[in-house]
Amino acid sequence: MRRWNLPRRPMTCSKPPVKLYVYDAPGSIPTPSLQRLLHTNPSSKHTQCGAFLGLAERSSYRTRDPAAADFFIVPANLEQINKQEGGNTSTLSAWEAAMVATMRTAGDFWDANRSRHIICWRQCPAPVWSQLLGTHLNSTFPLLDNGTIKMCLHAHAQQFQRRQSLHMPYYVAPTFATLGPGEEERSILSVLAGTADATSRQKAAKMRPLLEAKMSNDARYKLVAVSKTNHIDALGASSHAQLEALLVRAKFQFVPPGDTMESAARDQSIAAGTVPVVFDVPGTLRYRHPLSEVLDWKSFALVFKVSYAELRSFRTGGSGADDFWARLNQTVTQAAADGRWLRWRANIKAARHLLEWTECGVFRVAMLELCQAHGLSGCHRAFDDTCD
Repeated sequence: MRRWNLPRRPMTCSKPPVKLYVYDAPGSIPTPSLQRLLHTNPSSKHTQCGAFLGLAERSSYRTRDPAAADFFIVPANLEQINKQEGGNTSTLSAWEAAMVATMRTAGDFWDANRSRHIICWRQCPAPVWSQLLGTHLNSTFPLLDNGTIKMCLHAHAQQFQRRQSLHMPYYVAPTFATLGPGEEERSILSVLAGTADATSRQKAAKMRPLLEAKMSNDARYKLVAVSKTNHIDALGASSHAQLEALLVRAKFQFVPPGDTMESAARDQSIAAGTVPVVFDVPGTLRYRHPLSEVLDWKSFALVFKVSYAELRSFRTGGSGADDFWARLNQTVTQAAADGRWLRWRANIKAARHLLEWTECGVFRVAMLELCQAHGLSGCHRAFDDTCD
């Protein structure tokens, strides 16, 4: 699969030849306010879906004629609806039936072209999710689950199904880290945000307490951790504001696994012009970059491999954990000293515009990924330029 080089930024942008039809939503259940969520909790796992649906409704890719559409958007965030209704299966089944009935009023597209229908789903299709995390959405919404494209937040590299998946990044507010110092003022080596979750079932999540302990003893590193003694500069400000203030002065941000292999910190790093350090951890769940059928993430992110011995040591202790930190510390220290981080950062300056939540940013990359995965013609022209 060809990945596109990161382009320069002229004033206009070309687009993949994709047309979207957005269905109406049934009125049987009031849907949560998407715009309110974008403003009140922009890094929520639910916000990505709302941002995607909002762009689909406003974009020039949208057509009012379903017969002209290449793909169809189901206007619902199933996880939010499920949460809002308290998992009431009878109510949710009725809503699903109403949604399908509403789609059928537009024609036979749902029944004839179900594999071109896109719906928000936190995990991209993969057997591993059923084994580890359960299948509550699959069983709660069996009609919408069957054969559709899942616009997802989390994906598993080894079982990724590109024709059934649209793996998107976290939503990052357009105002996040818009102003920051230049390279010469980025005096922080790396940042770590979040908090350790001692109850997580993921072995890789045990990496975070180790990182916190090692970083707290080195003034080159900064932590934004809830209820932890750390190097927070702006005590009393929200953790989100603290993170933003630190990222614009940092060269790297460590993005370790937590309850999932991905987190909003990765995409906040890119918005702030900071190199994200993501971890390729062995095991059942393997990290995957979003929109990586199109974008070459290794050109603007540091992917750090973790060995089986190191992974075991996060839980059991031993020399493996110390070896892991020694390697990681040496890697970022040398990259900062020899200028490699500046090459990553130069690529981030281009990549961040392709990952902004705008029509010419992340939405265009998503349309190109759909275009390529489903064999539409003219996809090669999409990244001839980038919009300002």
